[in-house]
Amino acid sequence: MLDTKYKSSYKSKKRRHQDKLDKICADANTFLQTNCSDLIKNFDSISLLASTKTDDELQILYNDNQTKMLERIKNTIKFDQISEEDSELSCGEKNLIKRRKL
Repeated sequence: MLDTKYKSSYKSKKRRHQDKLDKICADANTFLQTNCSDLIKNFDSISLLASTKTDDELQILYNDNQTKMLERIKNTIKFDQISEEDSELSCGEKNLIKRRKL
């Protein structure tokens, strides 16, 4: 009852916190599907190799793929920051910068 009337109520704060977490999760999923779909497929294929590879081989494949994903996330975020700072670049120039960083 109070959560609908007062922003400071416990339920209201909890609901806002959950809404923020849901948005972060949705944004992360959208980002991964948009920018890392090939790497997600690699993770799936690594899982299918479990019966034919040793644990050490699987761990190496997993670590390599995870490193690529983290690098892509880092470079994409840097590109987005550059795009915001220098909005005068043409679309082609922005794509060229992005491709160089990947």
